[in-house]
Amino acid sequence: MKKLCLMMMTVFSIFMATGCSNETGEAAITGVNSMIEINLGESFNALEGISAVNEKGKDITEQIVVEFEGGVVEKNGILTPEESGDYMVRYSLENHPEVMETCFLTVKNIRQGTANVVKTFNFDEVSEDAFNGLRAVHDNSAEGMLTIEQGKLSYTVSKLGNEVSDNRLELVDLVLETETTYQYELVMSANQELNVNILVKDEATGSVLAEQSNVKVGIESQTVSLTVEDLDTTIEQGQLVIELGDNEVGATIGIQSINEINFLNPTQSSYSFDQDGEQNGWLIEVPSESQASAEVKGGALIYHATPFSENPWENKIWRNDFTVEQGKSYQLRLAVEAENDMTFTFIIKNGDSALVWSQHQLKENDGMKEFSYMFSAEENQEVEIILELGGQDNSGEGAFKFYSLDVTSYDGYDTSMTKFSGIASINSFEMLPAIADLYLDTEKKQLVYDITSFGESDWHNKVYIDQDVTFKEGVRYQVDLKISSKSEMTGLFVVNPIGTWSPKVVAELKLTPEEQVLTFETDKEQVFDQDMEILFQFGGQGNKGENEVYISEIVISEIK
Repeated sequence: MKKLCLMMMTVFSIFMATGCSNETGEAAITGVNSMIEINLGESFNALEGISAVNEKGKDITEQIVVEFEGGVVEKNGILTPEESGDYMVRYSLENHPEVMETCFLTVKNIRQGTANVVKTFNFDEVSEDAFNGLRAVHDNSAEGMLTIEQGKLSYTVSKLGNEVSDNRLELVDLVLETETTYQYELVMSANQELNVNILVKDEATGSVLAEQSNVKVGIESQTVSLTVEDLDTTIEQGQLVIELGDNEVGATIGIQSINEINFLNPTQSSYSFDQDGEQNGWLIEVPSESQASAEVKGGALIYHATPFSENPWENKIWRNDFTVEQGKSYQLRLAVEAENDMTFTFIIKNGDSALVWSQHQLKENDGMKEFSYMFSAEENQEVEIILELGGQDNSGEGAFKFYSLDVTSYDGYDTSMTKFSGIASINSFEMLPAIADLYLDTEKKQLVYDITSFGESDWHNKVYIDQDVTFKEGVRYQVDLKISSKSEMTGLFVVNPIGTWSPKVVAELKLTPEEQVLTFETDKEQVFDQDMEILFQFGGQGNKGENEVYISEIVISEIK
């Protein structure tokens, strides 16, 4: 049995756009669909709706000959494939060999069966594990209430004790190793100006390892950082402590996120332009001297395009003397500005292998903007650092200002972000310029992804489930969603094995204010057990401005 090969699909793909029409003769076959999908075990009537006429317009439908690569075609046009795959169905006329039409038939191995629910995500209450280990502790009759609201962990002082530490929050069981630096970044706000002490302690000895005292936390969100370094011994029972007893009853603090960053042996270097006229090793690519120029002035390398070229690489700033070392991690911070709306691409590569490849939009009134990148080197190599300015829909004249590139290398680097959406198994990820909050609305029984700004690629605004979803051997799965949005937007829905990119489901989402009930099925039974991630990705895809996504239910079922 011959299956349709990819080469044949390419050759005949030109027919698909026109319904497989053939205008090489006056006789014609009409009604042929360019593409049909059926399930394995189903039959397909290849003659249903098909007719033919000769050069005089006479009906000659009875002269249609059907050929099927995947099996036998019965006289009445019925064919029943015996295997899944892609096939061609060819139509011709007995007395007109020059007339031929083609249909592509896809046979999916999907057995009809009963969907048995194995996992349901509802959003009517905050889960017990959503506090992510953060707890309220009270001494000397102090009291307070700990909740999660609108994507923030919220603590309200109900009754004060005798000491500042009598009303406190604790995150325990931190392991802090020697020779490693730890940074804790807390994003916080309050219902009024509060006085807060933030400490990292050794629970076993009570010793303070780092401290920020009398921190003023106000209504606007702010980031407070704390650094632990130069440890002589490994701390097995570290604590992050937030003391709130130096405030009045009714004072409320909200913690949006806690980010732990740990690293070894940071080494810093910087590329900047402190002296006018000195490019400091940076090279300039221009199509011609009349079309572009560059100068170092006022602390920036300024690239003038008059106009931008159609090709990205014809307007670029670059250098080829940057060396990375195997096993090291690198963090880069780029500061740039544009005098007109434009797009640029930042690249770090060796030959065709890219360590960083990121495209950004700049607006005329944004002023200087900073972008951050992170990568790890798998081998020792010299790489190019490139800022491509041409193409990318840039047109006319424009000026691009490159202020600095700061590089920090580490022998080891890791980061862990804790958020408080209200359901521990579902999280979100944003890469600047994406800004968003994920939280439960228990009154409306919805998971809300509140997007302030969209990122530039689909995965830059991402809601994901990466816990407790396993697809088992020999089973096919169905995922049902109830989903809507504040205004129309596009998204991407993916079900994918954790640790590799081999999606079981990939589907475009067209979201509207009207709630949709969507059903997706895997087309094959699992060959072996796999832990899955469920992804909702909303960055890029033409989405602009602000928006909100509302997910009312996610149901995972086995199909048997």
